[in-house]
Amino acid sequence: MNVEEVHINIDKSGKVSLSLQGVKGEVCFQITKDLEALLGNEISERKFKHEYYEKPTQQDNVLPVRKKK
Repeated sequence: MNVEEVHINIDKSGKVSLSLQGVKGEVCFQITKDLEALLGNEISERKFKHEYYEKPTQQDNVLPVRKKK
């Protein structure tokens, strides 16, 4: 099973960046849309990884959420 993760980084100036690992296809937009809305939908740039261009499988539909301490 492929591990799917969302990494959130906030730099010293307050700029927020989201990075997804193990997520294939356009499902990344479904995963990040609520986070983007909470952040005011101020998207300055999108970079797509090679996984974006891959087709998702049935197993890729579930994303467990874990808090990093």
